[in-house]
Amino acid sequence: MPAGKYSFYLHSDDRTDMLAAGTLETVSQPLRGEFIRTAAIAGSVLYQADNRLPGLVTELFDGQLRYGQLVSLIVALTGQYDSALLPPAETLPTVTEGETGQSDNTARRRFTLLLPDNPESRQVAVLLEGTTSRQRGVLLRNLIVAGFALHTLDPRLPRLLASMPVPPTDIKALGQLAAQIAGVTVSGHPDRTGTNADGKSEMSSVQAKDTSVLRRNMKKIL
Repeated sequence: MPAGKYSFYLHSDDRTDMLAAGTLETVSQPLRGEFIRTAAIAGSVLYQADNRLPGLVTELFDGQLRYGQLVSLIVALTGQYDSALLPPAETLPTVTEGETGQSDNTARRRFTLLLPDNPESRQVAVLLEGTTSRQRGVLLRNLIVAGFALHTLDPRLPRLLASMPVPPTDIKALGQLAAQIAGVTVSGHPDRTGTNADGKSEMSSVQAKDTSVLRRNMKKIL
C-alpha cells in the first residue's frame, strides 16, 4: 500500500515554476516519477533541518543553485559563518514584490507524487498530512522545487539525502555534507580569502553582503 499520492501544479506564468519545469525536462520521461519522489524526500530533509529552508531555496532558485548560495542561506539562518565550508563569492538574487507565490492563472501543468510505503517516503507523507489542506500544496511545491534545486547543484546530492539511513538533522550537518559533495576541503582556505585595504577578509565582506540580502529576502518571503 502506498504511503500517499499527491498532486501538485507548475504554472506557466510563474518564473520559479517554469525553471523547475525546465529542470524536470532534463530527466527522461520514464525516470521522472522517481526523480520527483527523490526531490520531495530531499526537500523534506531540508525541512527537518530548518523548516524555512525549502521555501527560501525555492524562492531564490534561478535555474541553477550554486554552492555559495546554499552556504549563504545556511549562514543567514544560523547567524554563524563556518570557514570550513569555504563558499565562493556569491551574490544572491533579491526577491522583488510580486515575484513570490503562485498565480491563479489556469495555465498550469499537473504532476503526481506517488510515495511508496517505505521509511523515506513515509516521512514526506507524515509531513504533508500534518499540514492543513490549505497549506499542503504550497509545502509540497516547496519541497519538490527545493529538491530540484539541489539536483542542479549536484545530481548526487538529492539522491544521497533521500537514501541516507540517518540524514542530516541540522543545518550545520547539511552544510558539511554539501561541502563534501562540492569537493570543498578545509586545507587551502587561506589562498581563497584575500585581505582588503582595511585589513579585513574579503570573504567576510562578501558573506556579510550576501547575508544582508538574504535577511531582506526572508522578511519578504516569511
